[in-house]
Amino acid sequence: MSDDSAKPFGTDEAAATSAPQGDPLASAIDDDFDLTEADDDDRAAKVDELDYARAAARGNFDPYLAYRKVGTGGETSPRKYRFNARSINDSLVAQGDININNYGREEQTAELAPPIPQYVLDGISRVFVRPSGFPDLDARLRGGDLLVARIHPRWGATTTAIRLLAQFRSIYEVKLEAELTALPIEELPEGAGFIVDPLTPDQVAGLSSLDLKRMEQQLAERHSKAVVIIDDSTRLFDHGIERLALRLESPPPADELVENHLNELIEAPEETRRLLETEGLGEWLRTMESDGFDAHLLVALAHDLADVAAGRGTVKDARANFEDRSTRDVEAWIDAIADDSQTMTTVCALSVFNGAPYDTIRRAATKLQRAWNGEYGEEPQPGRKHRPARRSERLVQARAHVSVREPRQRRGRSAIPVAEFIDAGYPTRVLDYVWREYDDYADLLLPWLESMTAGSGIDAGVRAAAAIGYLGQFDFPRVRREVIARWARSGRGDRREHAVVALSMLVGSAANSSQVIDLVKDWCGSDSRPLRMAATRALGSAVGPAMPGGPDERLGGLAKKADRGLAVAIGLSVRELIAEAGPERRAELVRLIDEWAQDQSAGRRRAGVASFLQCARLQITIQDGSGTSRWPLLLWLADSGDSPALREGIARLLGAALLAPGFAGAIRAVLRNWASAAERSEPLRNALARLCQDAAPSPMESDELRFHATNWRTNDHIAPDFAAVLLAILDRKA
Repeated sequence: MSDDSAKPFGTDEAAATSAPQGDPLASAIDDDFDLTEADDDDRAAKVDELDYARAAARGNFDPYLAYRKVGTGGETSPRKYRFNARSINDSLVAQGDININNYGREEQTAELAPPIPQYVLDGISRVFVRPSGFPDLDARLRGGDLLVARIHPRWGATTTAIRLLAQFRSIYEVKLEAELTALPIEELPEGAGFIVDPLTPDQVAGLSSLDLKRMEQQLAERHSKAVVIIDDSTRLFDHGIERLALRLESPPPADELVENHLNELIEAPEETRRLLETEGLGEWLRTMESDGFDAHLLVALAHDLADVAAGRGTVKDARANFEDRSTRDVEAWIDAIADDSQTMTTVCALSVFNGAPYDTIRRAATKLQRAWNGEYGEEPQPGRKHRPARRSERLVQARAHVSVREPRQRRGRSAIPVAEFIDAGYPTRVLDYVWREYDDYADLLLPWLESMTAGSGIDAGVRAAAAIGYLGQFDFPRVRREVIARWARSGRGDRREHAVVALSMLVGSAANSSQVIDLVKDWCGSDSRPLRMAATRALGSAVGPAMPGGPDERLGGLAKKADRGLAVAIGLSVRELIAEAGPERRAELVRLIDEWAQDQSAGRRRAGVASFLQCARLQITIQDGSGTSRWPLLLWLADSGDSPALREGIARLLGAALLAPGFAGAIRAVLRNWASAAERSEPLRNALARLCQDAAPSPMESDELRFHATNWRTNDHIAPDFAAVLLAILDRKA
């Protein structure tokens, strides 16, 4: 795709600087977060927000994290006669289409399948696991003749209805083509049970409580009962129906469901228990969340485990088959919704921003929808018109739900609606399939994602950049050329950060790792300052740990001629490396920046001080006999007593930072935070006092510390007690 193809989204350099004029989707958020130019307090807040956003993006797209919570998918083919009896044994498969009789004189109003065979009913009675809410449903139906049950479509709704109607020898499944009130009850078999599954949202909207009471009376006259199943996410407009309907709040236990089906297949309870406890399978099933439960896929898992018991395959193979079925289900689901562009764009937005505020997902889906409709310069095409739909309906179709949460934000926490897929494995599977199979959408993905990195806030921008990096594994040259390289050459700090985020997603790919590392090496030696800045940030946790021999030598080379902006970029990368390092590696990095701070070149001294000041904001949680406490990481390393040389290095770094030109605001912010923490903790107060004493070998450092301590006691009043302790120490030194 050429750069011109991105123009409908306004992603050229001019449009990237500000949101398109008149665009109602444009955000008032200023996300031009150049971390090297921001003031110290603002930089610290933005760095924290960037860290959280990068962690969320990694969790969304990292293959291990995405597939660790195995997906379960759901039905996508028309449900005419499908239920869990498939698992009874190979010869008792009640799945597929049955010849349907039409009821209704002038037009077809309902489809009635033949009665469910008795052997199927018997098999279901042996394998059925009662969900916790089953007794309430059973009691309601025993006390009447019509039950409206609100059940999740993947929780075995039809099987549950069959067990509720177990008193009847003849049970029929009814598929309505019209309103429920049009069901010709007087023409249905007498003395039977009926399952009406499922009602569409429009059919539900046409119901009233009076209609249900009239139907119940007709059923009673014919000595019959009916269970009407409604998707639990469908909105009920009649409050009378809302009172009459019962909701099944949770599915049956997944481990018991698999155990019962497996026992039916192999008739060896001890072997069943052994298989369920192999490789943590039972624990995984016991902890399966309600939103991830799918009865059909669990039944298929039981069949695979039966093969394992017969010596064909392993439990690991069965788990792999489960994941494969889930993936195939996603593909069938995407195929089923492909003609509905509104649902498709919502699914694409969720795959990138899963777990983000609903407003972010709504805006992203709307922007992609407008591009699809030709709103950004494309010619409108048939079938691409916008069709309004309620949020609840759209989310059901997108296999997602909204919950209210209080995510961490720059200005504190606040309750906001957050949208996410029912399965954490969907984002990667959706993007994989759409990119590979749907060229029309694939051509829009890169420019759409790039447009979402501008004017959408740090979190949304980072998630979009991560998605671009994820897609880069399928076509790295294209993504590098069209997006990443252009971002890296940009004069904007946020664009360079987005390039680094994208590279962090690619470096873990075996097919792309060496190319990413070579690219960063090339940037390090470039004459272009923006490329060197981008390389510096990439040498942090994004790409640095993957480089042969580590990033230290190249960081040192960049530091040699570092101006203040490049020094801060180096400091941010060193901070990331220390945050993710083990004890030995942390000590190595502290020694490295101590060497820089004492170097003859001004650039390295500047980089050493900047690195110390960035690392000084890192916190560590310490747990001892007195409880849990939070310490500044460098202060804890200096005071832990593990290495006197390490303590001396940190003290030298503090002393150098006190006297370094151009960093007065940064050292003031660090000392203010440390002193405030020391005011509340005696161990921390003593540790900081000792470190300050060691950091002031001459009157120059002492005078700087005295200036700060006086402010804490008389002006800011943030740490008067600690200030008094420190001033007393400085007086004794004088």
